[in-house]
Formats: sequence, structure tokens, C-alpha cells
Amino acid sequence: MHAIFIFLFCLFVFQQDPSKTKVFKLIHADKGFFDYEGKFSFHQGNVEFEYDTLSLFAEQAKYYKEKQLIELTENVHITNGENMHINSFRAIYDADIKVARFF
Repeated sequence: MHAIFIFLFCLFVFQQDPSKTKVFKLIHADKGFFDYEGKFSFHQGNVEFEYDTLSLFAEQAKYYKEKQLIELTENVHITNGENMHINSFRAIYDADIKVARFF
């Protein structure tokens, strides 16, 4: 049943035209949960998202679609390829202002 929700979420994210707006792309998660209104999604287990040139990894992630904000917790790794790699227990990335906060 969780696979159906993840499939629908991925289908929705990939339907958008990436040339118009940049969006977070869910690459992998062991489990995914969604609120009824579609305002946020919660993912657990080996979570990986991509946004623009960033790759974001964590054990848990909560993604707020309307705010273009993602909250990552437990074993957080954020990298843009070769010149930046940050580890943290918790991070919040706000895509609107392109700022990450680490805790």
C-alpha cells in the first residue's frame, strides 16, 4: 500500500515541467506517508531527494511542497557533487531562498 502512495507522489513530482520551476525529486525512500490535503509528505528509511545540483540523504524527511522546504533528520548528508559535502544530525533546506540550516 505504501508503494502506491510513493508511486503517486513520484508521478505528481515528475509531471511538472522542470524547465519552469525546480522541485525536489524523491529518488528513494523505504516508506512514504502523505497528508490528506497534499501539503506535506513524510519519508522514512534511506531517503534520497534531489534538488537542482544538490543530493540530500537522510533516514527521515518531511517535505512541504507549497513552501518548497524539506526537513531532514538522522544521518543527514547534503552534497552538490565534488566541492561540497555536509554531514549533520538535522537540517532544513528552504529552496525559495536557497538556505540550509544545520542542527
